[in-house]
Amino acid sequence: MDLPGLDDLKASGLLDRRPAIEAIPGSDDLFAGQEGSERVEQDADEPGEIEREALEKVQADRDYEQERAEEELEEI
Repeated sequence: MDLPGLDDLKASGLLDRRPAIEAIPGSDDLFAGQEGSERVEQDADEPGEIEREALEKVQADRDYEQERAEEELEEI
């Protein structure tokens, strides 16, 4: 099997230095029909449900470890 040459790679866009979305032919209409506010998600200042659950779990783990450490100190 022959490997592709430089011309083949350039023709396929694999050696294109532009961002990938710009290298796609006809990419102008990929986001057609979307309004400006929906195009890019904005990061919320408040954590979402998944982040809150993760933070709660981390805090619960810390509390558990702290309790275990205090119990071990009492046994000494």
